[in-house]
Amino acid sequence: MQFFTRCLRQVDLFYIPTSIAVFYNTLAHHRKELVRLHVSSPNVKVTDAENNLIPSQSNLVWMDGSQTASTKYELVFAVDIAALGLKKYLIRDMGEAQSPHHSLSSVVLYHVPGSGTEKR
Repeated sequence: MQFFTRCLRQVDLFYIPTSIAVFYNTLAHHRKELVRLHVSSPNVKVTDAENNLIPSQSNLVWMDGSQTASTKYELVFAVDIAALGLKKYLIRDMGEAQSPHHSLSSVVLYHVPGSGTEKR
């Protein structure tokens, strides 16, 4: 399944073991930017069309001030696209495995009512 998007536009990639994200640079000059995609697994591997590993990070998706989604994560990675070019990236669900080029975000909540960390 292919998704055609412009850079910085958000796309949901749910329940597909391997997904393809295609980005188009509408500008007449080289572009390198961070993109954010929603995925269903925090453990993914991102590669380009030449099978080069792309550094990436999974973040929690916040439902409100203290609750996170349990089946939705934000995947962030840099896309590097030539002027007026297309670039394809493959996103693979790694299951329980970890990729050395992928990191998981960590969060510490302070002063949240009922958590025992609130200010006294």
